[in-house]
Amino acid sequence: MPWRLTDRAPDATGQQLSDRLVSRLEMATAWRLLPYRQRRIVEPHLLQGKSTPAVCDRLRISDRTLCREMGAALDTIIAVVYGDWFDGAA
Repeated sequence: MPWRLTDRAPDATGQQLSDRLVSRLEMATAWRLLPYRQRRIVEPHLLQGKSTPAVCDRLRISDRTLCREMGAALDTIIAVVYGDWFDGAA
């Protein structure tokens, strides 16, 4: 089942909610572009469902570092998946 991301920006009527399905191929491409450090943080936290303290203990990093790296990873994923889509909308 593909992941579903939602764009909540209104269209010309200001009322509609448009959805865009993200394929597994798009996610795999975005995943491959992540630096190693971000991949090793995102994988246990998001894909394996490990808690923040468990990931921090395993990788011997602070929760601030995890949060910063997670934010950077998600920014990269969004840029890859939605890059051309946002460029056309702006």
